[in-house]
Amino acid sequence: MIDSVVQILLSVLIPGLILLFIEKRTNQRGPRLVYYISAMTWFTNIFPQPNTPQRDLHVVTIAIRNNGNEVARNIDISHFRWPWHFQIVPFMTHSILPDQVKPRIIRISSLNPKETIWISYLFDSLIDINSFIEYVRSEEVIAIRTNMILNQVFSPRITKMLGVLLICGLIFVGIVIWWLYPPVAEGLKLLIKFPR
Repeated sequence: MIDSVVQILLSVLIPGLILLFIEKRTNQRGPRLVYYISAMTWFTNIFPQPNTPQRDLHVVTIAIRNNGNEVARNIDISHFRWPWHFQIVPFMTHSILPDQVKPRIIRISSLNPKETIWISYLFDSLIDINSFIEYVRSEEVIAIRTNMILNQVFSPRITKMLGVLLICGLIFVGIVIWWLYPPVAEGLKLLIKFPR
């Protein structure tokens, strides 16, 4: 009787814990900021004129996204090196915070859940793409830098189908645990009773 109760608990509890872990990871409360840096592009000699030196311009774009389910407030983007110019798309109200002598931080007032903004920077000389941003953070959280690749977005129908397949797989795990529990329990009992 006790073995069957333990068997039922294990076959329901383990898949349930897996679902709880997945749900907790995907439905975290509060804002959750991530950012990534795109590849750098450069333009050589944009306005050539006689007897003028060659001029190169470099453009870097970063994307900041709130993957959480609450508004992120007062997002600060701190820079090791200040650009010639920057532009935020879509346009949002922002301010530039001075740091001692020179400006260094762009502050965006808020970012709604599932909202993404892009900031394009214009530099006059080559920069290290991986180290011109010092940090990105809001009042609530520090943003996590992620490495991104382009990926296809599936239709809601395929996403729902994948969710159903995930649940079916977890049910299968529960059935396997149900099926394997009696022989494993008997084997453990034999090992415990085995003379040494």
